[in-house]
Amino acid sequence: MLPPAARAPLLAQLAATLAPGGLLLVLSRGREPEAPEGELPWPLTRAELDAVTAHGLEPLRFEDLLDDETPPVRRFRALYRRSSSFSTGATDSR
Repeated sequence: MLPPAARAPLLAQLAATLAPGGLLLVLSRGREPEAPEGELPWPLTRAELDAVTAHGLEPLRFEDLLDDETPPVRRFRALYRRSSSFSTGATDSR
């Protein structure tokens, strides 16, 4: 349940926490870019999720599905992996 203004910075921070080869699984409600944002919990677009690729994550799997609620709710399930060659610029202080 991320407010719109918090999405990009939070996803960038999540990406930065992963070790090389680390995985990030994202489960969210989904919507098309032109659809209204709606109410809590705010659905995300695929582009909003895929923005993590700018932070060294590569998409492994993306699922767009309807759950079994009545009425059905659109959901995204996405799996990303930290590239072993991407550097966040952080240094190890050990």
